[in-house]
Amino acid sequence: MSGQQPGGWQWNQGDLPQEPQPLTPEQQNPQPQYGVYDPTLAPPASNMPPPPEYPTGQWSPQDAQGGQFAGFSGPSSPYSAQSIQPGIIPLHPLTIGEILNGAFAALRAHPGLLFGVSLIVWSIIAALQAAITYIFFPDSLKSFDPETMSSGATEDLMTMTQNNLMSSAVSGVIIGVATLILTGLFMNVVAALVIGKKLSGQSAWEKTKPQLWRIIVWPILTGVLSVLAVTVLGGLMVLVGAGISTGSSDALGSQLALLTVLLIGLPVIGIATVFFAVRLAFVVPVIVLENQGIFASVKRSWTMTKGFFFRLLGIGILVQLLLAALMMAWGFLIGIVGMAVLLATSATGLFMAISTFLNTLIVGLFTPFHVAALGITYIDIRMRREGLGNVLLRASQEN
Repeated sequence: MSGQQPGGWQWNQGDLPQEPQPLTPEQQNPQPQYGVYDPTLAPPASNMPPPPEYPTGQWSPQDAQGGQFAGFSGPSSPYSAQSIQPGIIPLHPLTIGEILNGAFAALRAHPGLLFGVSLIVWSIIAALQAAITYIFFPDSLKSFDPETMSSGATEDLMTMTQNNLMSSAVSGVIIGVATLILTGLFMNVVAALVIGKKLSGQSAWEKTKPQLWRIIVWPILTGVLSVLAVTVLGGLMVLVGAGISTGSSDALGSQLALLTVLLIGLPVIGIATVFFAVRLAFVVPVIVLENQGIFASVKRSWTMTKGFFFRLLGIGILVQLLLAALMMAWGFLIGIVGMAVLLATSATGLFMAISTFLNTLIVGLFTPFHVAALGITYIDIRMRREGLGNVLLRASQEN
């Protein structure tokens, strides 16, 4: 029986090592017989790899589960992919350090595509953001010269804020779409690097293009559902607050009611947001690498993350903290450059435009690392749940 692995990986059940059968009493204690060949006493084949040693507290053969996916159910090898690393990560359940090392290794292995495409796309987006910032920056605020700053500067500042909000909505859509497209593109690149293969830009695009509409529709769908959920919850909070305040006619009672509702409602919204973000973290990887539909991907992600919530939450927090630290370091350098421009020219508008350009560009250049970490985490969970390492090993040996 054969199975088709979504994302292009194929395997046959016969190619996977089978579970050993229990020995009979005669086989456990064989009686020597002169001149009779006993296969149970034959030495093991020289090309059979010895079972690896498993560190204390790490994954062991007893943790291996039968691979069940895409109509295939069969035993997965407990050690055939152990200690083998054809690409950027070893093919066994990963530690958090190996996940982060793999993400950095992906950037080193294919910088031309991961950083090159990001640099081109995000340079265009950053230039657009900077132009919008400069165009809508009021003339009365473009200089620190008190003689040019009229009494209407405050009004101009309000106008600028309104214009920036409108322009940010448009540019936000552009940034969102570009980020989603790059996420799908880079996810295919990282998956290939895991098995030691490099995709060209054209190949990565051909693999991503059929799933683009699903990649774009998914965040729109979640955004609409989130707005509806917040609206319903907000309405309930208002009703609860109104019910609490009916017992008191003074302003203090109404304020206490509102405070009570906020103290209950805001944590509920925050916890729900984090919970669903973790449980649905693999929707895009499943769409891209397994060619699944949106609702099938939601179900698949929900199943995959079951039992790994706190592990995935910890990895996500660690990645975000690492990115925040890197961006803060770059932000400090950007601030120095911006202040040098401001002090040299006294051009506030130019200062704001340059700062916007550099900050937007830096955020975009960290996108490949975030996608690589997400893709490797997805593969790690599949190796833990489904023994995917054996499939990846076979794929790495194919031309």
